[in-house]
Amino acid sequence: MGISRRRFLHCLAACGAAGLLGVDKVAANPPSQAFAAAFARGVAFLTTPQPAGQYNPDLHLLREAPTAAPCKYWLFNDNALAAHLLARLGHDPASDILAQLRTYGHDINGLHEVLWGQTVGDSLD
Repeated sequence: MGISRRRFLHCLAACGAAGLLGVDKVAANPPSQAFAAAFARGVAFLTTPQPAGQYNPDLHLLREAPTAAPCKYWLFNDNALAAHLLARLGHDPASDILAQLRTYGHDINGLHEVLWGQTVGDSLD
């Protein structure tokens, strides 16, 4: 049984948050080869252009799911979290996704920015 895209994005976000906190380079506890291989497959799944992957090069966004919702695109959480972590990891198409989020006016939401090291407000209003 494969991992769902949403679960992978949550894991990706957690890894990114951990990286921003400085715990991604713990030399005493490197990731296993199995984890590294699974992580690489997950990143490839996100960054490979459709139909094989999730990236739509015409829209510069990641779709929700290949079969359940092939034409649905979530700006926050999915695309923003994935783009920022992919950028941190040095993977394309992070810059295109981030530029597209700015085009739509959804490059920030005042909450998730803490994951990539920005200050957020103390109000949820």
